[in-house]
Amino acid sequence: MAAGGYINIAQVFNDNGNIQDKLEATLQYFVKQGSTILKVKYSKDADGENWAEREVTANQLEIDGPCYYLSIEISGEILGINIFFLTTIHEEGFFGFLINIEWEELFPENGKNDLQSTTNQLVKNTANLYKETGFAYSLIGHELEIEIHPDDISGESDSFPVVLIGAEEKLEILYGPFCIDGLTEQKAKREVVLI
Repeated sequence: MAAGGYINIAQVFNDNGNIQDKLEATLQYFVKQGSTILKVKYSKDADGENWAEREVTANQLEIDGPCYYLSIEISGEILGINIFFLTTIHEEGFFGFLINIEWEELFPENGKNDLQSTTNQLVKNTANLYKETGFAYSLIGHELEIEIHPDDISGESDSFPVVLIGAEEKLEILYGPFCIDGLTEQKAKREVVLI
């Protein structure tokens, strides 16, 4: 199993949600699970020419003025890893958070993690995250991006390893034909979890 790169969790919201509230809920979920917010990096201008980077104390973000291209470094206790990164994404009509986890963090060369148990752990944490944030949908897979409007996500998962679609008091979990490494085949299936 050699994929490299990043495993991503893409958490996507309709534009009628408050990005600040959703970001705080997401970060607080990680903190409650034992992780620590370590660093924050962002541009002070839309052109990405004036950057600020600072250590975070007491899990409290302090951002001076406008903030673009926000990236947050978080300790990985929640997932049994060292660190991962959360990046904010703004698109026309929706926004989201892209969680970036280095492949080697989840699957060290001499480690015991297997693809299925790691996928299960990521799905479980993402489902729990839904309870805190109420995302429209979330994707889990290899080298993902946030580019699909919540209105355009379907109940099919041919393109993604795992899709979680929020719907009030339930969460629909769809498994596509390939695992989170993008290479290994898995049985496509659908589950519904009551929240």
